[in-house]
Amino acid sequence: MAIVNLDFSLFRSRKIKDIITYLNGLRQKNSDAAICQALLEAVDQEYLQPTVFSIFLPWAKSDEVIVLCIQQCLSRSVRKQGIKHFGIALIDSTKWVFAWRAIGGTRGLVDLFAKLSVAEVKALAAALGRCNRGQRGVQAREKAVEELLRALLPTHYPGSGLKCQDRRPIQAHYAQMIPACSAGFIDQLLNAKDQSNALYQHLPYIRLIKTHSELLRRRLTTSIFHGANRSDFTNQLFGAFAYSQPPRPASQGSGISESMAFALKVLQHRLDSNNAKDWPASISEVDIWSSLLHRSRKRKLSEAKIHSVFMLGLQLLEVKPGLKVKFRSTGIWSELMTRWIRAPEIYEDLLALALHLGLGGSQEAIGQEFMRALGYLKQKPKLRWPLLRLHCLHIPKIGVDIDTVEDFKLLSHQPWACDVFYQLNEDQAVRLLKGLYEVNPEYSFLQRPGRRSILSIEDIKSQRNFNAALLLTILRRKSEEMQRSVKSTVDELRKKAATAREQTDRAQFAKAAAAYAIASGNLDLCKETVTWQKRYIRDPLTVKAIFARDATMTTEGIELLSAIPQRLPDNVRLAEIAANVKKADEILMEFHGMMSLAKREPSFYQPDWNGVTSLFGAAINQRVDRAKEIQKQLQSSEADIYAAIWSGTLEMVEKVGVDFLREVHRPIRALLRTLPPTALAASTAAMLEAGNERRKKMDHQPEHDDLELLSYECLLHLSASDKPELAQKLILQTILDRPGASSWHRQFLSIKFMKSLPAKEAHEMLLAFAAAIGEKLEEQSYVKVGEVEPSKSIPPQSLVKVTTVKYLAQLLDNAEFISADAAIEVLLELFKAGTHRDIRLATLDSLLSLLDSLVSSQEDAWESNALVTKIMAALETIIPIAGSINERLPMRPEDWEEAKETGTLPEIADISSGLPPLLNAMLTAPHEQKYPAIRKLQPDFAARYLLPILRLSQTEHRKWIALFLAKHKADLAIDDLPLTPISTQLWDEVVARYASYIPKTVFEDFNRHIVLTITSPANLQTFNESLRKNVNLRNTPEVQHWLSVFGQEMDQYFGSSTQRIVSMIHHDMPHPSISNAITFDGLLDLVSEHTSLFLQEFERFVDIWDDFVRDLRPPSKTAYPLASVESIRSMYRKWRESGRVALEKVLSILARIRDRHEGEDIRRILPSTTKLQLWLLPYPRFSDTQRADEEWKIFVKELENLHLDLLMENTLRWPQIAEDTYAISEFLDTDAERLRMASCIGEQALRPKHDAADPLSSALILVRVALVMKLIEDGKNGLKTSKGSLSEEARVIIQSLQEVMTGLQGSPNGFIRENTAAWKKEHKSLWNDLMRAKRTLVLAQ
Repeated sequence: MAIVNLDFSLFRSRKIKDIITYLNGLRQKNSDAAICQALLEAVDQEYLQPTVFSIFLPWAKSDEVIVLCIQQCLSRSVRKQGIKHFGIALIDSTKWVFAWRAIGGTRGLVDLFAKLSVAEVKALAAALGRCNRGQRGVQAREKAVEELLRALLPTHYPGSGLKCQDRRPIQAHYAQMIPACSAGFIDQLLNAKDQSNALYQHLPYIRLIKTHSELLRRRLTTSIFHGANRSDFTNQLFGAFAYSQPPRPASQGSGISESMAFALKVLQHRLDSNNAKDWPASISEVDIWSSLLHRSRKRKLSEAKIHSVFMLGLQLLEVKPGLKVKFRSTGIWSELMTRWIRAPEIYEDLLALALHLGLGGSQEAIGQEFMRALGYLKQKPKLRWPLLRLHCLHIPKIGVDIDTVEDFKLLSHQPWACDVFYQLNEDQAVRLLKGLYEVNPEYSFLQRPGRRSILSIEDIKSQRNFNAALLLTILRRKSEEMQRSVKSTVDELRKKAATAREQTDRAQFAKAAAAYAIASGNLDLCKETVTWQKRYIRDPLTVKAIFARDATMTTEGIELLSAIPQRLPDNVRLAEIAANVKKADEILMEFHGMMSLAKREPSFYQPDWNGVTSLFGAAINQRVDRAKEIQKQLQSSEADIYAAIWSGTLEMVEKVGVDFLREVHRPIRALLRTLPPTALAASTAAMLEAGNERRKKMDHQPEHDDLELLSYECLLHLSASDKPELAQKLILQTILDRPGASSWHRQFLSIKFMKSLPAKEAHEMLLAFAAAIGEKLEEQSYVKVGEVEPSKSIPPQSLVKVTTVKYLAQLLDNAEFISADAAIEVLLELFKAGTHRDIRLATLDSLLSLLDSLVSSQEDAWESNALVTKIMAALETIIPIAGSINERLPMRPEDWEEAKETGTLPEIADISSGLPPLLNAMLTAPHEQKYPAIRKLQPDFAARYLLPILRLSQTEHRKWIALFLAKHKADLAIDDLPLTPISTQLWDEVVARYASYIPKTVFEDFNRHIVLTITSPANLQTFNESLRKNVNLRNTPEVQHWLSVFGQEMDQYFGSSTQRIVSMIHHDMPHPSISNAITFDGLLDLVSEHTSLFLQEFERFVDIWDDFVRDLRPPSKTAYPLASVESIRSMYRKWRESGRVALEKVLSILARIRDRHEGEDIRRILPSTTKLQLWLLPYPRFSDTQRADEEWKIFVKELENLHLDLLMENTLRWPQIAEDTYAISEFLDTDAERLRMASCIGEQALRPKHDAADPLSSALILVRVALVMKLIEDGKNGLKTSKGSLSEEARVIIQSLQEVMTGLQGSPNGFIRENTAAWKKEHKSLWNDLMRAKRTLVLAQ
């Protein structure tokens, strides 16, 4: 066989189209078998995945290839694919024989089964079993499979010529091949019932039903109806044939499947003979019938066919009554009711039969069963009476035709629900109720309703079935005769109540009289009866009965007092409804009056009257719900309906007490939400006005809060109505009249409401509001005759809530509902009127937002914008407030004069938690993220606002300081102190944010205060110490403020003002934008002055000095661990232009002072210059490779010169010099650079330029050796193992380091040898890594 070369990469790509094209090309020169063999070898050698055969086998379609995959492949996945396609090849009724022969026929399969794994045996058997798909003319294939089975099971088929030698217990899997056998073979197998035969034990009957349905159905029928051919699989087969298998139609046009036809046949035979000798115990006739009905509905069979299915089921029930429970569980009654409602004429006979058989209920409770059945008739009310008639005709043994019978005795002594009669029309209900009433003189047939109802009174002392009489009254209340009879009955019951001796009898008759009055539906009679009940207020036990919940909160009573019937008559008039509402309200107020009287009695108990208060809410709630239907039925306008129904109701609500009001709050609120805008506005205005009147009386009652809350909710709903402008004036007036309701103010003035107003109305409302605020604030400043003027030291109580005005200002922040110029107009009005700091702060925030919006939209043309100019001018009014010592109460000139005369210190703002809010807002505005466009205005803000604020703050603070010094008799003159603002934080912020826009004088003032914190005058220190020791003074606000400004000493560098100036140097600041701004040299002068002061008292400033000079050192990876190397190098380049200059200046000052001390023999401690000199070395920080070597050489040379200079002073200091020099490791950016530095310095140590015996040269070598070891330790992470080759640079560095360490081991200097040996022992792992073969290490960059 020729060798086939395969393109493995193509097969691995899994591009099916490309692979098919490639295979087609291979086929032109090679056979499919050769290609297959090549693929099998590739899979065996793991060049390809077995999944390649999922493409190859469908393409090849070759029996030879399939057999190769099964027999010669080592891959389980490929064999699985081969078995699958072998099964597919056997399906073809004409070509199956070729596949059979290719695999070696029966003998080949027997051998194959013996070789395959258990899983593959199972798969092959299943594939053989699936080859029979019901084709005709494949007897030869059936015989071949049967021959194979006999060979595989020689024990059960000893006559087989072939015998399987496989002894594994896998015969159960061979049963999967039975569906491919002939019907005769299967019939013989079933007849034998050989339990030892694995084929019989594991018969795949589900598959057999699909392939041999005729055989199995014939055997099943014989088994069930003749008792023959009984099989262990009868239950399974019966269920399958009756429920689902097979799905083929039974006959053309019948609409039913074979399984449905079989089920019909079985059930009919069961019905006719009832002699099924082998009916499966696990399957019920009801299950078969239920499945049959379900499939009949699903197939949408005709009503006649479905009728026959129902009839079959009912006939089965009639023959076998024991199936009733099972039939009920299937929902047959529900199904039948649904069909009857749809076609009463077709299904009436079935419904009658079902009722007769007891599916619709028992004869002891016909009324209850009828009520349950009514749930199906919601859409067909006309069928209710016919359904009841069928119940009465067919459920009892002797039926009653309620259409014609006069005597209802056969229906007596049965419970009947009240709702039965409400479901029928009046004549039918009256006829039935009268008939039952007459035949039940001693039996209470009318059940109590499941709700509170007057019909719950079943009997009273003198009358049985009292509730039936009440129900009859309700049904016939429209009759004049009934109304006369009811009035007479009520009068009679009242008389009985009045004359009864027993309290229980009085209560019962009084309660019955009220129930009769309610049943009549006559509001006049009801009011008369309620008024009559007033006589029992002083009878506590009777009160408990007649005013209890079950007497007052009845369904009928609530409906009557709602004054709107559930079903409105067709000819109803609005005037009639209005009259009824008025009468109902009078009854409710009568109840209210009675309860008010009862409260005066000592026996009053609130829970006894809860039913009365709840009645209020329930009646109004139902009135609200039913009023919605009036608009649909009547042609009246909403205004007319409001006047007719709700005007009186709302007036009533205003008069009731808190107990009643809380009950009606929810329904009244729901009512007001349904009113049209005009009516709602009128109601809201009336309620608000009533609230004003109540407050004027100064007689607060608990219900007043609820009424006020209700009026607010109405106003809020009006603002969200279709006409929000109607709420405009009401909202404004409410806010001004009720300053205490600020939480509601925010909801009234919501953004949603403002957006709903037309532009003109929104503008006018906001402007009017701002003007009204001004008037209110002006009003509060007047002192009325006879009143004492309030103290100026406390802020006045505002007549307008501060939070409300703040919210209004915030509302205008970039608002869409008003133009920018209109918003500015309103904000300016607020700014002028609002003296409260919080109001001004909120207004300022909104003005700044508007300014930001205008500047961002105008780009570079903002300077010519009139609105910008207007806002900028308005912001100037903040200067005298923000620059004062107290933003809440800015000082006037006369206030300062008064303080000077009286010696009283004015209250100063608390700055312990930061700058005052207004000052801070102005200071930070150009830097706030929410005002990005204002950044453009930094120069203007600095010159126009911040510098004037700073100057004013310094001036006012100086006045306060002078008063403070005078008050405490300090030995200090005001001119001895620097000119400071209210807080030094103001300097910090101005200097940090606006250095380019402020004059040098600001820095000079700032620096004078810094100098004061570094070195304070003795008299100032003495004064501050006396204040701190005085227990009575040290915690007072004024002393605390003084010490926060003039009592602070610099005790740490970080956070100090000196650090602030150094940070400006680091950031290459300032860049002067004005002529008199401070320059970089000016900042250096300040730093120089601070340096000199630190050195004058160095022992006091040791820690500060260390932090100070470290802050000036060059940037490094150690100082900025998260920064990238390139970022650090960029910072270093900037440092060379700024920070280095400052560090050199500091070093020169230190050197000058050291020289002066040595010359004058001044023996003071001064800091070392070594680290500063090391920091100033030219570190190789450039990534440019062309300059790198040059930079390294310069650095090493400079380091050597520095070492020589330091050692020349004293060679014995070499250990300290070496330790100081370790600092250079910090300024090398990478471990690679540290190792390179170690290599360079190590080479110098091995090759000294001077005589090694010279002490200076010897000390220099020792310093270098110590530095080399330190650099290797710090750079050890730069070494890692790698399989790759080294770069030339890395190879040179590593080789150099190995030579250096080897040379140090053999140094002629014994001290160096000892140090090297000790270092090797301490860093054994690092030594081994370094000395390893060069090709196993790579220098990590």
